[in-house]
Amino acid sequence: MKRFSFLVSVVTACAGFWLLSCDKAPCDMPATCKKSVDVFSVADLEKELKSNGTADCLCVRTGMYEKAFTVARPVKIFGEKGKESVLTQTGGVTVTVAADEVTLKDLVIRAEAPGSYAVSAEGTETQKKEGLTIDSCQIEANDNSHGIKAANTTGIIIQNGIIIQNGIIEEESIKPIGVHLTDSTDISITGTEFQNNGGVHEDKASEFNKSGASGSWSLVVQGGAEKSEISLKDSSFTDGNKEALLTTALRAENSDITVESAAVSGFTMAYAFIDSTATVKGGTVKDIKATIAAMYASNTRLTLQKGTYMAITNVDKNATIDTSGGGRGLALVNGSVLSATGIDVSDCEAQGILFENSSGTLNDLRINDNSQVGIWIQETADKKISGKKIVIEDSELEGNGGAGIFVVAKPEEVEDLSGIEIRNTAISATKLVQGKSVMADGLVVRSLSLHSEELDVVVLDNVTFENNTRTGAIFDGIASSTTPLTGIKTSEVKVKEDTTGENTENKYGIIIQNGKPPDGFQAGITENPFKQKDLNFMDAGSPLKIGTETVAIPAL
Repeated sequence: MKRFSFLVSVVTACAGFWLLSCDKAPCDMPATCKKSVDVFSVADLEKELKSNGTADCLCVRTGMYEKAFTVARPVKIFGEKGKESVLTQTGGVTVTVAADEVTLKDLVIRAEAPGSYAVSAEGTETQKKEGLTIDSCQIEANDNSHGIKAANTTGIIIQNGIIIQNGIIEEESIKPIGVHLTDSTDISITGTEFQNNGGVHEDKASEFNKSGASGSWSLVVQGGAEKSEISLKDSSFTDGNKEALLTTALRAENSDITVESAAVSGFTMAYAFIDSTATVKGGTVKDIKATIAAMYASNTRLTLQKGTYMAITNVDKNATIDTSGGGRGLALVNGSVLSATGIDVSDCEAQGILFENSSGTLNDLRINDNSQVGIWIQETADKKISGKKIVIEDSELEGNGGAGIFVVAKPEEVEDLSGIEIRNTAISATKLVQGKSVMADGLVVRSLSLHSEELDVVVLDNVTFENNTRTGAIFDGIASSTTPLTGIKTSEVKVKEDTTGENTENKYGIIIQNGKPPDGFQAGITENPFKQKDLNFMDAGSPLKIGTETVAIPAL
């Protein structure tokens, strides 16, 4: 009997030793913690967050902690991993970070009222808040509240978590934001999922869109006296409410921003870059109901790089808001400069890419199956940028509606059309579009600048036109004139034999109208089975109809 009792005692002792030594700690705290404290109540947490708190690491046990908390000292705050340690309250800011070097990890933090914040960290112009890390947290912005606000901060890290926005906007001047960064530098967001379930109620969308009074943004970055700086990597943006409108994934103003391997799905706009320097490397933008464009850049130097793959696809107009000019893949306005390499822009209901008073270099692009022109280039009277060029190289434009490339300028801008160079590029299978004009052409250029004797307005070098429904290219000098269109330079231009067997009676190769062919023009066209039909339509008295109007791009 004594022997049996001894064995039981040994087993019990071993079991106790196992529980103390081998079970995982409730919170995933690093070995660098010098002193840790378990928190079970609001009072416990408030006590430890004060400036005289004793522990450098806190383990907030599973439960609901309803209070506005202020973090007054450097500390690491952990929730129970895989469970729910919830910090919440109904108004104001749930967690105010008033100290440097604060970490929030494995927590659920909620804001529950319009205008309130889940987390807020604010420094000053002279004393920036430093070293906030938000790791593996679920930030919930409910009832049109905000998620995270960081102003005048530096060294902020947001990673491996989820930002959830909930609430339909039915009143003006409500603008909920998932993460709002202002006047901040050295910001890193990695592996974060932005889930926007909010937006403007569809019954109010048209009204609010005109006034600009409301909308819902997942991530907003704004600079002040200096540009804000942010890196966003391996993150995703999802619009989870298809009935709500006026949602934007990312808006950056006066910022220096790099986006790498991000995926955006849904929204009425994916990216808006204003007065910024932006690089987008890899990733996808798809299924956008665009009021203006899936991606918008104003007075911005924008670089798009392939990475492993980059695409802007399936961009529709927003019929509910009735914005006739929406549905674009990419719109560049107000002197923006684009450098794009190895990207796809396809299946847009309007233009694939639109340049207005902007310039750029496009290399190795696939601009396919966009309903109203692949690349649209326009100059307007209020912005003149003489001398800037758009260069398109080693690219493919196929199956676009109306024109593969369409260039239009107002008549008064004789000397201010951006030059366009197209090299080593194929433009094919342009489809018929009927509207104010009927077009089905590979390339259309309409400008008085074509008469220029000083500018190379259009340069075609090793360009192939194939199976375009009406013409390979049309050059229109606008005003009836007997002067040559000396602004055109051609070399190794090919118009391929039609292989579709469609519309062969009304198909042309290269057309000059409202002007005369310049010297050497025909010599630069090395292949053209339609040459015998390529008349100067000014002489014939009935030029081919083409679009004459620029499109209106509203400012953001």
